[in-house]
Amino acid sequence: MRIVSLLAVFSCVAAQAQFTLANPEHVPGPGLSFSVNLGPFVAPGSGGANQVWDFSSMVATGIDTLYFVDPASTPSGADFASSTVALFDGDQDYSYFQATATEFLLNGNDDGSYAFPMSDPSKYWPFPCNFNDTWSDVLGGSVIVQAQTVTRAGTVTGIADGYGTLLLPFGPVDDVLRVVVDENYQDAVSIITAIHDVQTHYYFKRFLPFPVLQITNRTTNVNGSITTLQTAQWVDSAAVGVLERWSTGIDAQLIPNPAVGSTTLSFEADGNVEVNVIDLTGRVALTQRLKSLSPGIQTHTLDISTLSSGTYMVRFADSKGGIGAKKLVVR
Repeated sequence: MRIVSLLAVFSCVAAQAQFTLANPEHVPGPGLSFSVNLGPFVAPGSGGANQVWDFSSMVATGIDTLYFVDPASTPSGADFASSTVALFDGDQDYSYFQATATEFLLNGNDDGSYAFPMSDPSKYWPFPCNFNDTWSDVLGGSVIVQAQTVTRAGTVTGIADGYGTLLLPFGPVDDVLRVVVDENYQDAVSIITAIHDVQTHYYFKRFLPFPVLQITNRTTNVNGSITTLQTAQWVDSAAVGVLERWSTGIDAQLIPNPAVGSTTLSFEADGNVEVNVIDLTGRVALTQRLKSLSPGIQTHTLDISTLSSGTYMVRFADSKGGIGAKKLVVR
């Protein structure tokens, strides 16, 4: 494939983040389109529970629109009869997928030059899929290209290895489940063999049928000549409404930020408010509870003198259901 409730409820937030990748909630259908930012490869970060993956410094080098279409409407649709949706990159490449009650499969690709339907599809993930689930499968197929048979054979393995919060250039995204897929296969024709190793980290959000972020590392070895392609792409929040600014959202400012010793948190809320500062391992480094606040703009000095230098997530929630999050850099 080319292509915040706070801690008063923190235990609840963590539980919510352990959502299930499911059909149909996380299955794209024909008619959907997503604007994505394209950028250079970034290290995907650690797996585990209650992670904070900080990709806020990523810079887009391009923008693309991806379209999910009916496979029957594509030039090679007849070769992928069992597919339920095709992903079109707006140029000439199609990837064909099949969603069943128990799994999500890649049936093959068409790069505009020739189509490669796989008789044994690549299992990307099972349904349902939960944190710490693992799976493996074989993949393969063959196609005739210019009177020669190209044979594909290999394996795909996967694991849902982490959940937590993403920090993207446009802001924080909560309730994220990470799925890692490794495809290892070879394409052989005549005396030429191409060995492919493709690892993709997919970061899924609750209720969104397309990864919020995906990071891919592809290595290809053709008869000893090795090439590497590393990419990252993330959704455009304006296009899909991913940025979590619900009607119950709390807008806030941290001044100064970056900060040394202390910073002032300004926000609009009322009632009881709980503030938590969480480090990039998901550990709660600091908790403060503000009680019986009158409705309106609030200011609170946050003592961060005990925190080590680094990047943190400041989460806050009031007793009326308002929630929010801001990134904080401590010098």
